[in-house]
Amino acid sequence: MRKHTPWYRQEQRDPATFLCTYMGRGSREQGPFRFVWNRSQAVGTNLYLLMYPKGRLAGLLKNCPDAAADVFALLQQVTADELRGEGRTYGSGLHKIEPGELARVSAAAFLKRCPDLVMERQELLL
Repeated sequence: MRKHTPWYRQEQRDPATFLCTYMGRGSREQGPFRFVWNRSQAVGTNLYLLMYPKGRLAGLLKNCPDAAADVFALLQQVTADELRGEGRTYGSGLHKIEPGELARVSAAAFLKRCPDLVMERQELLL
């Protein structure tokens, strides 16, 4: 047993810029899911959906870290109905949203506020 190979290994992840709870309860006014701005750069646990900015948004946040506050403010504007509409609800009133369902929430508010993030059709083909 001197050279015993472990059968497990801790996952190595970069801290996500934003997190989203994926299960919760909420009233009509208060949403079941919460967004978190990970300013502490903590590694997210499996209790959250980890949100890593990509493409132009990642570039914007790298060049202008103060823009993260604007992105977080936009996340806070996503309505409970929008999130509930993509997720599912169990009989007990527990709401759940999967990563693919969260990805279907409209980004129209982001694109209105940050028009430079809109890709030209040609860029999508590259």
